[in-house]
Amino acid sequence: MLPRRYMQITYLIGNGFDLAMGLKTSYNDFITTYINIHPKNLCVQRFKREIIEPDLEYWSKMEEMIGECTCNYTIDTLQDFCSCYDNLLHELSRYLSKQDSLFRKKNAQRTCRAFHAALFSLSKLNFNPENPVLTAMLSDQIMEDRDYFFVSFNYTKVFDRCLHQFRKSERIKNRIVAGKHFRDTIGPVLHIHGTLEKLMIVGVNDETQINNRDLSSKKDIRNRIIKPDVMKKLSQTNAIQFSSLIDSSNVIILFGVSIGSTDKIWWKKIGDWLITDPDHQLVIFVYLPKVDRENSGQHLVSIEETQDQFLINTDISPQEHASLRQRIQVIVNYPLFGSCMCVTKQSRDKTMAN
Repeated sequence: MLPRRYMQITYLIGNGFDLAMGLKTSYNDFITTYINIHPKNLCVQRFKREIIEPDLEYWSKMEEMIGECTCNYTIDTLQDFCSCYDNLLHELSRYLSKQDSLFRKKNAQRTCRAFHAALFSLSKLNFNPENPVLTAMLSDQIMEDRDYFFVSFNYTKVFDRCLHQFRKSERIKNRIVAGKHFRDTIGPVLHIHGTLEKLMIVGVNDETQINNRDLSSKKDIRNRIIKPDVMKKLSQTNAIQFSSLIDSSNVIILFGVSIGSTDKIWWKKIGDWLITDPDHQLVIFVYLPKVDRENSGQHLVSIEETQDQFLINTDISPQEHASLRQRIQVIVNYPLFGSCMCVTKQSRDKTMAN
């Protein structure tokens, strides 16, 4: 008897999911609150007044800023930097915890429909017609068992609660194709950077992103802001699990994730995964509000720019980029998990007003 074939689809979930749920968790939302908190600590006051950049677009840019601002400190003022970083992390945790508390399972049926479509109806999207492999792999008619896994870059557990609600529904059933039964299983959520309750990891990818070379070797710095170092010492199991999930995936889907240099370790890993097997497929959902729905030129430019952004962070040689682009599908402004459906009325009113 031949062994059963199975396919693994792994979702990487970023802050875009919480934003789609109506929570105010963008960098700009947080920093507006943060800079208006008046601490007694003078070095933190200076940090907010002179160093914090209020107009960054993505959280990954804030992490880059953390590495860049080390040039404002010396060995003698190292502890000032540590105090400022610790304060930033503390206030970030407080702010996101408040946003997380706004979440509620408001419409169970709508949530389940959205998750069902996001997991099981992807083949209906308009993928690159020159790459029919992906559509076939995601089809309900594929004669393989399928495992779905999830890696969250978020500190909140909004996605976890939505997925739990979906898991309790009766929508996850065995598929019958050509008279044979195939199963679809839903795996757990892995929080690669910790959660609000435990071990939040915020910082840069490696010491090259710490502008102050005198400080880049100091344990007080490395143990705070070099994310792979922190994961190795505090959550090595998570890093090993994530690496293993990438290796065993057939399709990887990014939703609401900022493809920044501060997580380069993972983009490089996914790039290597793409190279190892010509059937491996990467799908990136991006939200670009300035791109008009009817403007095909803007869409094509956005797709190529997103592919460029990913490939630049993989260290793959430019000569290999062309062969990989066909297997990097970019979907612009598609509400994969729906939007604004699981927050309190107060939060929704504020979101809709902006």
